[in-house]
Amino acid sequence: MLCENSTTATRELGEVAAERLKRRLADLRAAESVHDLVASPPTQFDDPREISLPIASGFRLVLRSNHLETPMLGSHSVDWSAVERVKVMRVEQDD
Repeated sequence: MLCENSTTATRELGEVAAERLKRRLADLRAAESVHDLVASPPTQFDDPREISLPIASGFRLVLRSNHLETPMLGSHSVDWSAVERVKVMRVEQDD
């Protein structure tokens, strides 16, 4: 709901972070893979299926590959250059 409703996003994240979230989601729609996001590259989590993208004001967007069969590298990690679909898992505060 947070990513779909700007009023909710503004209420929960504040005006600046909500606007940055809106831009980040537009960047994701335009990108062919997460490696196209050069302004703020993704950060890998302990779970290799999840990455995060900074938004603003201490918030980040957490994404997961959304393929039936996630593209993998030989090292049992996700081949993010081949991931064309992602699912927004959550928006959270940075640690």
